[in-house]
This record gives sequence, C-alpha cells and structure tokens, in this order.
Amino acid sequence: MSKSAPLLATVNSERFDSAVTLLMDASRHWSSFDGEGRLAMALKASREMWNDIQKMLSTGMTSLPVDVKNNLLIVSVYVQGKLLECEQAPTRERLATLISMTRNVASSLGEWRAAA
Repeated sequence: MSKSAPLLATVNSERFDSAVTLLMDASRHWSSFDGEGRLAMALKASREMWNDIQKMLSTGMTSLPVDVKNNLLIVSVYVQGKLLECEQAPTRERLATLISMTRNVASSLGEWRAAA
C-alpha cells in the first residue's frame, strides 16, 4: 500500500462533494422547519472531514509535498474556525463562505492529483 492510500481514503472527491452537498442543502432549507437540524448535520460532517484531514496530515502518512501539506493544514485550521463561527452565530453568508472554501480545496486537490 502506498503512502498516499490514507490520503485517498480521507481526502477524496466524494467526501468533499458530500460535505458541499450537505452545506448547500442547509443553505437551501435555511428557513424551513428543519433548517437548524440540516445545518447541524452539515457542520458536523464538515468538521469530521476536516478533523480527519488534520489527523492524516499530522501522522505523516501521505505523499503530498511538504508545501501542499503545510498549506492544507493552515486551510484546515482556518476552516475549523469558520465552522465554529457558523455554529455559534449562523448566517447564510458564513455558510456560503464554508461552501466556497470546501469547493476550492476540493478543486485544488483534484488538480494536484491530476498533476501527480
């Protein structure tokens, strides 16, 4: 098994797509009777994904270049802060920021994989 196998299990496009889908669903149903529940579920799934990314980066079990690992760690800590903000004082703008950041990271990782 290659050193990148844990990376592929933790940071895959399906997991990012799922996180974005849940965040977008929470945004679409913001004012509905179950909007708070959808938001809580989306934030939990996103937080778990970013926690897994941080664990993967901290173990060194990845073939990512050092600069990519460092940048991804910085982004993951930043996103965790944004998740906390959205939990404590939810707004559609904060949610839109999370959606955008998650999409951008997914796209960047996809480009890195394609180039690797």
